[in-house]
Amino acid sequence: MGTGFLKVVTTAAHGAMPIAGVSVTVLHNAHVMHELTTNESGLTETIALEAPPRELSLDPHFTGIPYSVYDVKAVMSGFATITVHDVKILDGEISILPIIMIPMVEPGEAIDIWTPRHNLTYHLDNHGQLPPMINAFHPVGNG
Repeated sequence: MGTGFLKVVTTAAHGAMPIAGVSVTVLHNAHVMHELTTNESGLTETIALEAPPRELSLDPHFTGIPYSVYDVKAVMSGFATITVHDVKILDGEISILPIIMIPMVEPGEAIDIWTPRHNLTYHLDNHGQLPPMINAFHPVGNG
């Protein structure tokens, strides 16, 4: 097993203002792996997380997923709870996850965001072309 790294950056106002004091929970298969709090710059500490060995991502015959996925939940009073699903962690790499906090309109508001598959898991189609790229973060609803 390898080790990858994650740092979370929380901001508001379309990324212009760092948000300190955000409670960040990192989960794997619904189990809490880390509980963090952002500093005055809106950053968490960099944490180590398990990931499959890097060699798998370099093997053209490997058909599995060469990274681990984690969910990251950000909670702050006055803001909607943001949960980013399927954050990719690759062995030996630092993943920096930006989370833009959104002021809460209704009590208990929550937003779920799913990240798309990594390019390492897309297979070439019949024409030798990769599928079109999509936005890294796309809200799919709140509730």
